[in-house]
Amino acid sequence: MFQKMFLRLARARRFRSGIITLCAIGAIVLVALGPLPLLANPGTVTVRVDPATRAVPVNGTFTVDIVADVGTEMSATGGLGAYEFDLVYEPNYLEVLSADDAEELGATGRTVAELGPNITTTIVTTMTFGAISYPPEGAEENIAGPVSPTVVLARVTLKAKRAGVTTLNLGNALLTDTQANAWPDGGERVLDVQTSTIKVNMALGQYDVDGKTDIGIWRNDGWWLVMQSSKGYDPGQLIGKRWGNPVEYFNAMPGDYDGDGRIDLGLWNHIGWWLILQSSKGYDYGQVIAKKWGDPTNYQAVPGDYDGDGKTDLGMWSSAGWWLILQSSKNYDYGQVLSKQWGNPANSQAVPGDYDGDGKTDMGIWRNDGWWLVLQSSKNYDPGQLIGKKWGYPTSYFTAMPGDYDGDGKTDLGLWNYLGWWLILQSSKNYDYGQVIAKKWGDPTNYQAVPGDYDGDGKTDLGMWSSAGWWLILQSSKNYDYGQVLSKQWGTPATAVQVSSH
Repeated sequence: MFQKMFLRLARARRFRSGIITLCAIGAIVLVALGPLPLLANPGTVTVRVDPATRAVPVNGTFTVDIVADVGTEMSATGGLGAYEFDLVYEPNYLEVLSADDAEELGATGRTVAELGPNITTTIVTTMTFGAISYPPEGAEENIAGPVSPTVVLARVTLKAKRAGVTTLNLGNALLTDTQANAWPDGGERVLDVQTSTIKVNMALGQYDVDGKTDIGIWRNDGWWLVMQSSKGYDPGQLIGKRWGNPVEYFNAMPGDYDGDGRIDLGLWNHIGWWLILQSSKGYDYGQVIAKKWGDPTNYQAVPGDYDGDGKTDLGMWSSAGWWLILQSSKNYDYGQVLSKQWGNPANSQAVPGDYDGDGKTDMGIWRNDGWWLVLQSSKNYDPGQLIGKKWGYPTSYFTAMPGDYDGDGKTDLGLWNYLGWWLILQSSKNYDYGQVIAKKWGDPTNYQAVPGDYDGDGKTDLGMWSSAGWWLILQSSKNYDYGQVLSKQWGTPATAVQVSSH
């Protein structure tokens, strides 16, 4: 298809170098004028997806750039003239909404024509896109293309469909300069193609796979009972399993330990055993994940996905401030513990989350003086490159409510104060105090906070669970409208522990 499109464009425009020679490379038919000129410095250029790793919420919309690192390779032959690439992705996880030329081909005054996008689906889905530039009508001489060391070729907008770790792969990439020299050319002109890893974060408390938080309780008799959003919160179609009981012997540790995009029934007992019934195994008692790691006497549990494989890791924070993580990607090997000393439980609270958006849990603390201090996984937990912001302070006046309230795949600095005000500094606004999300909703005297993504828009909603058992959710998709509250009565705090927001 692209060959025909290119030929029509080529025949309709003037390419200013002499005799036309056609040579097919990849899907584009190149138009060269006279014999192909030799490059002064043939070498390697790179085409890559930027960013190389990122996290997005289920149902979230995001963009990636297709970037060419051309260095000086294009400068001797008239600059960048055309490009084409295939973006290969898994349709179960991602959907391409649009692809657009980034307008850098036309930055020097050349006219640009886009080719595609053309989407084909087999086992995987391929989106083919490209663009060609040429001198504008009436130009007396050829106009060079861009010669910047790095050129943004295209911007692709995608939507995340389900939780998990997936990739954006580049294939059949092709670059040409304005004289139709191509990378690759089968010889010395080499094209290095790099891909991107995308982690689609599941909705907090998602026991099914619809991208919405479910309403779950763990009763005093040991029953986990979950009303699923995908079933309209119908009590007749709930998930029910007896596993442990919420007394001093067990602590609930729900999380996605098997990486299937659904919450597993996790426990951490009084002698340090992690005991997990996996959703992918039908919550089979005979296939429990069991691992001894720490105990509540000397440690706090800080589970999260520290290695970015889409599975919850067994994390602890010791009384001496050591973060000690058994990673699922290392098969929970005691000899490969991820460890870092950061903060002190005597004067700080642990607030782990993905603050840098790379798909891995960061080591965050909230100190008694109000400072949020985060060691980022993307910076190799370097204290010299921490995220730091003063916001509230952990006394009876404020409760930490970290979550992704703006839907950018990064954890925001959320507070809920003793008067019921939710006060959120957004990562997408660079934690600007002047752009705080502020909403009055409940108070800690009569309610428990149960934030989660109950409407499935990729943003954390303001949820409460009342002493009478009412779940009352202000939804971000409804602009936190008091008149459109999502409400459901399910369980009571006197007889159960909530397992939707943890």
